[in-house]
Amino acid sequence: MKTDRKVAIAACIALLIILLVNTPFTCSQTKLDNTTYMVFSKDIVFKLPAYNTTISFSENYRMTKFEWDQWNATMIYFYNLQMDGDEVPKFGVSVKNANLTIVDFFVDQRLHVTLQGPSGTTGKLVVWSPYEPTAVHIVGREGQPPWDYKPSGGGYLIWVEVEFHSKATVIIDFTTTYYPYEPEPEEEIEIPWTTIAAGILIAGIFLTITALIVVTSGTRRRVR
Repeated sequence: MKTDRKVAIAACIALLIILLVNTPFTCSQTKLDNTTYMVFSKDIVFKLPAYNTTISFSENYRMTKFEWDQWNATMIYFYNLQMDGDEVPKFGVSVKNANLTIVDFFVDQRLHVTLQGPSGTTGKLVVWSPYEPTAVHIVGREGQPPWDYKPSGGGYLIWVEVEFHSKATVIIDFTTTYYPYEPEPEEEIEIPWTTIAAGILIAGIFLTITALIVVTSGTRRRVR
């Protein structure tokens, strides 16, 4: 009887340790408008056991809760999630054959992520969003990748396929009018025409004076 009790206690302790190890922890909590947000560090990484892939954030972020299948998760849902853009009431994400980092989260109504997968393979990104997508773009590649979406549970389930040659940067656009993502151009310095004209005038005067000096010097030599 005592042996059975010890075995049961040991099993409970082992289960508790497993739950603690597999459950992400929060760095702090904050309360806004009677809503408690969990604030997470960008160093915390979520893992999808079904695909052995990870989901991370490039900046600290906050949410009210998250849901997933603890033992064989294929997708994770975040609620009232906010990082560097708008707060989204519900957001789901899954990634297969790649690790994902959220770079910008609904800044200007766009989701900006990077995917890192083995070269020559195809990764699959799945996103659940309350907003309807308008376009998908991979930075540095022409056209749009294979993608599709459908209404699902009061929102939209979006699929994107990515062929890996190197790290891929994916932009999912939720704006009503699609504007392709482009890196910010380098700042060009404009020189006013007045400055150019002044430079030409100064150069002309300098050349004229030099020519006069040469001519004068030659004349003096002849006189001698």
